[in-house]
Amino acid sequence: MFLTSPLRLRHLAGVCLLLAGPGGASAAAPPPSRQWLELTETLVSAAKPGPPDAARIYAYAATAYRDALQGTRSSTQAGEATRQVLHLIFPGPGTGIDRDAPTRLAADQTIAPEAVAVVVALKRRLARDGRAADDPARAWRRAPKGAGHWVRALPGTPANPTAGTWRRWVIEGITFSVPSPPTFGSPTYREQLAAVHAAVARRDANWSRIIDFWAGVPGTHTPSGIWQDRLFAEAGSSLGMRDAAYASAQAALAQGLSDAFDECWKVKYRWWTARPSMVDPSLPLAMKNPPFPAYVSGHSTVSAAAAEILSAVVPSKTAVWKRDAAEARDSRLYAGIHFPLDNSAGFALGRSVGTAVVIRLALTSLETRR
Repeated sequence: MFLTSPLRLRHLAGVCLLLAGPGGASAAAPPPSRQWLELTETLVSAAKPGPPDAARIYAYAATAYRDALQGTRSSTQAGEATRQVLHLIFPGPGTGIDRDAPTRLAADQTIAPEAVAVVVALKRRLARDGRAADDPARAWRRAPKGAGHWVRALPGTPANPTAGTWRRWVIEGITFSVPSPPTFGSPTYREQLAAVHAAVARRDANWSRIIDFWAGVPGTHTPSGIWQDRLFAEAGSSLGMRDAAYASAQAALAQGLSDAFDECWKVKYRWWTARPSMVDPSLPLAMKNPPFPAYVSGHSTVSAAAAEILSAVVPSKTAVWKRDAAEARDSRLYAGIHFPLDNSAGFALGRSVGTAVVIRLALTSLETRR
């Protein structure tokens, strides 16, 4: 299972070191901003949205906390703003939001005007961000048919077909250039398929663990959540567990990943390319084909974007971020669900998105100065 894979345990070892003292006792709780993100991860895992939708949810939660904290300088007030925004996204009883809330206002406290303003602004954004419920039948009617195009393998797919039109958090107005995929049946296309076969043949137990760790399928924290976990595991101590610093890094990452997913989905539903096994069913897959087209790879796109953003805010860990991004990218090839060009084009797109986010947000190091 995803949550208990050996590689996931290795990657989360950093979290344990942050929380445990010499005798194994808890030394420091995660900052409240991280605790609220963890609650959001639980909600996402239960709701099982598509990857762009999950990234959008994380962006709303992380932005609510950061902006309210900046306005009120109170983690409790920031938590209340986040709680209210989460209720807007997950309405109705039984979500566990109130039960599991990391912080709550006391009975004699009221939400501060600055926190109210954040909730109002994000409520307005929710109503106007362009997100619409999936209409797979409508999307499928517009899909190109024929060899080399994506095959609708399951009812209820494709997932999040309108995500490419959703409002961006940071990069609104920027156009990114992505080359067209190779023509089906061309020499380049045949070379790409051969490369998938070669990678699958080299898949071993180590690569299987890597594939499992980065899978991020619905029902888990999704790829955006995995990257949030990597931020905490590797950089919680670098940020001194300071709530304001962590909230800032977390929100920048969440917004950047949401934008990266939307840009990726814009490309996916322009070309509607087939997965390798849809062309050659003899390919042994390490996981099921995701419910959306192949070109470009979502994992490659968002991982490259994450590496750029995190290298700006936690530069001491740049080598870790770059390694993780490459590992996430390559896991899709070894799983047999992407062509190499899906990954390389997605990686280039992600770098461009991440660089744009760094510039537009004027991101600089948030690490503790010693």
